[in-house]
Amino acid sequence: AAAREKGFYRTAQFGTEDENAANLNRIWDMRQYVPSIYSSLYNDEYQRFRRAFKVQEPYRNFLMQSGSENPIYRRFMGVKYLIANRSSKKEMSQEYVLKDTEKDWGLYKNSLASPAAYATDKLMSKEEYEVLGFPENQLSLLEAAVVEEGGGYAQKNSGSRELIPVQISLPKEIDSQKTETIRADIPQTEKQPGFLFLRFEVENLKPSKDVAVWVEGQRNKLTSRKHFYYNGNRDFTYVVPLQKDQSSLKMVFGEGHYRIFDMQCFLGELPTRREAETLYQSELLIDKGKTKGNVIAGDIDVKNNGYFITTIPYDENFEISVDGKSVKVQKVNTAFLGCKIEKGKHEVEIVFHAPGMAAGKIMSILGILMFVCVSFGAEVLLYWRNITCKT
Repeated sequence: AAAREKGFYRTAQFGTEDENAANLNRIWDMRQYVPSIYSSLYNDEYQRFRRAFKVQEPYRNFLMQSGSENPIYRRFMGVKYLIANRSSKKEMSQEYVLKDTEKDWGLYKNSLASPAAYATDKLMSKEEYEVLGFPENQLSLLEAAVVEEGGGYAQKNSGSRELIPVQISLPKEIDSQKTETIRADIPQTEKQPGFLFLRFEVENLKPSKDVAVWVEGQRNKLTSRKHFYYNGNRDFTYVVPLQKDQSSLKMVFGEGHYRIFDMQCFLGELPTRREAETLYQSELLIDKGKTKGNVIAGDIDVKNNGYFITTIPYDENFEISVDGKSVKVQKVNTAFLGCKIEKGKHEVEIVFHAPGMAAGKIMSILGILMFVCVSFGAEVLLYWRNITCKT
């Protein structure tokens, strides 16, 4: 079902922590795009974005850029499909509906997920965005696209998202040689919201050991200072889908000696279907015949003058062409690839030019020529040697 999509979406695997770690670079089909990667190479812009967004970090190695369980991040990154074992006890957001099954596996679909490439005129300036705190900085990306200049959407719509600040009881300091589990009561409100937003900072009082805290199965980890790939994750955030009539949170505190402080907790909702359609006005429809290798190509019917937005991390080696003409590539949503685009039907092509490719080709050709010359010279030398010997 995911492979038949005309749009550009991502599919993630969802399971236990060990399964999620094993699936960082795993795909089930060549047409599957994943939101995770484990590589010694990484994109600086995307890495900074994840830190500023406050994506949960479940692994001790900062190079393991996992597909987050945060439902806001999944929707923003275009994770329309989840592949999960139906016997899994882990809860996922109710936005994901079971669409297909095979043996013990299920394919779940979220129709509210962002297209990975779309056009919109709902814009927020980078200056407006950078003053937002948690969880507004996450939720705002489901309401408007961030651009370097212009915008104004945040000022016109400030206060439109209702977040109810609440207090939950957490231990201030943990000093234990084993994990400890508690149930934290969720304050009741007139209308039970669908999501709980929680963040707190962690001070590791025994920095030679890792620190880990789970909230409803979502893990954040702060690496030991001795670890070569220290992740520096001191700001633990969680966005938890709440089940109907849920009155408490299951929290697991890992072994170690650490302090929890500066806690914030809110109850609220994610943007509705109507709000999602207002942002994702015009979707890029992929031309699968032209989309291959370093090229993504497709058609888009832009409703209003605005910006072409993608969730492809920005890199100066990308080129975007609209109707065959190269346009100025810009950074959107603080770390991703985009450009201005006008109303109307357009053909869009995104091409990545690998740095050093031209130099590599020239060196390869020179190497082949040198090999031919040396081989030919050796043959000539051997020929004259044979003639001289006979003479």
